[in-house]
Amino acid sequence: MENHLPPRPAAPRRGGLGRAARAAGLGIWLAVSPLASCTVPAAYTTQFQNPVKTAASARALGLRRGASTWNGTLGALRKMGVTNIATARGLDAKDQKATIDAVSGDYMGEVLLFRNGVFHSALSIGADGNENTGMYLHIVHTEGVNAVAVVSSEMSRQGYPSVFVLLEREPPKRYFISHGMFPGAETGINDPLMVGDDLSGTGVTFVWRDFRGFPAENGVILKCDGKGLAVTKIGMQKLLGCECLWQWYNGNHKNTQ
Repeated sequence: MENHLPPRPAAPRRGGLGRAARAAGLGIWLAVSPLASCTVPAAYTTQFQNPVKTAASARALGLRRGASTWNGTLGALRKMGVTNIATARGLDAKDQKATIDAVSGDYMGEVLLFRNGVFHSALSIGADGNENTGMYLHIVHTEGVNAVAVVSSEMSRQGYPSVFVLLEREPPKRYFISHGMFPGAETGINDPLMVGDDLSGTGVTFVWRDFRGFPAENGVILKCDGKGLAVTKIGMQKLLGCECLWQWYNGNHKNTQ
């Protein structure tokens, strides 16, 4: 079978495509991609520390809704020794002038959400959450409800559900997908990246590398259909016209945490 993908980098997180291949990718992407625009997430973890178990949680930290601050909480998590702290920032689903920040870390089992820098809620990852390590977070929304997408690299290696979407609503709701739903991710998910934030509209693009550091040959579009998450495969070539995905593919998507 002919391979239409551009050549892989010669070594993990190295290499790139020629200008002609990039231009071809841009033309295809403009024709088929559901993304109208994209932004690079503010922070994510790529090089993991050895995970350390702590008792960190909203309750253990004594967080108070509407009072506890973002900076104070980050400092408290570090003081407690939480490893591989992952953060993300996005806009409130109902108020585009308000920011939503998320933070979690190894073995926490929950994601802490802050609205305009003040604690707002704690979203449980579920029964498997206490085994989460090496997480990546991305702020999304669906039908006007704030949510956070969580990717656990370690759980993907162990065969557990590894992609969660936690909805900030009452009663709490979550969706999860096993890594086996993602083509080429049988050995796990490394260095994930999500682009877009509207799960009930254009969808969210999700790409990752294998544990050798090479980009998967396909990405996926995640959409919420009201019952769960729908996964649609899309070839990497069709995505590389997006600048942030292009930078990620070439290993230039820097960890700013």
